Amino acid sequence: MERVGGECSLAAQETSSDRRFIFLRLFNTMTNVLLKTPEQPQRAATLLQDAVQTLIDRLERSLQLTRRNLEIFETKYQISSEEFIQTLTAEDLEGGDFEYVEWQGEYKFFLEIVQDLKILKGLEYVPQ
Repeated sequence: MERVGGECSLAAQETSSDRRFIFLRLFNTMTNVLLKTPEQPQRAATLLQDAVQTLIDRLERSLQLTRRNLEIFETKYQISSEEFIQTLTAEDLEGGDFEYVEWQGEYKFFLEIVQDLKILKGLEYVPQ
């Protein structure tokens, strides 16, 4: 089974020993993950792919919200979040420690979402 759109392809395979497997491979690291299911491998593959896509959709919405939150700080201080992390301290901000921790936390969350999306969008579902 393959999803149109190119980001993921998915396949289930029945082996000679009548066990059914779903294979996943990450593009960049080429880490292989083997999932076994006793029955309905095509259905299991579809469920897995749908679950990953749902998570991608949620993370993309979170990324939009996080970007908006970062833009508030960046506009207020006329500096990018990346520059903020590298150059500013809590004493440089009107809100002091609280604002620094909030901006820093939001930026860290942003970076984690970007990394998670990269991993999930890089999944390739392939037969073994």
